[in-house]
Amino acid sequence: ARIHIFLATSDEHIKAKFWNKAPTLGEMREWLREQINSEVGSAKDYKDTHNEKLEIEFSPEDATGNALSKKEDGKKYLDFESEQFNFLVEVCELAIRKGATIINTPDTLWNFLPHETERFFKELSRRLTHLKDEWFEFDLSAHIHNDLWMVSANAIAAIRWWATQIELTIEGLWERAWNTSLHEIIGII
Repeated sequence: ARIHIFLATSDEHIKAKFWNKAPTLGEMREWLREQINSEVGSAKDYKDTHNEKLEIEFSPEDATGNALSKKEDGKKYLDFESEQFNFLVEVCELAIRKGATIINTPDTLWNFLPHETERFFKELSRRLTHLKDEWFEFDLSAHIHNDLWMVSANAIAAIRWWATQIELTIEGLWERAWNTSLHEIIGII
């Protein structure tokens, strides 16, 4: 069994969804930290008292959006030093420390090419790997949309850099701009 907890983490999503929780982005982020402590902590308490096989999956909504910054001309680029990406790493670490066993990285609008997907997962795993040295057990997961018709290539790129779970669909149906198809990934692997 699995409990799956979603919370917005990119600046754009935080402002759109939680504008009424606090007046500033910094205060909204603090409110989100409290929510992660509470929600993931409650799931861990439930796991400890009822079902030791329960998995706890945390999804920082628009995770990939946290890695993007805009240049003056409006073009987006990968930025792993941004405050937004650092916040993504922070909330993932917080969720793991509170008991999450899977960190799922959903996108909202997947704008990456496969080499950018590899860079994203490589950097996220590099920034979280110290937790495994502290005996925390967790997996990275990818939830990739097909906005650029690159979903299977991006899924394989995520697998190459530490993602151990890929969210799939049957024939790519039912999800907005669908996720990768099970048969495509099986064929590639």
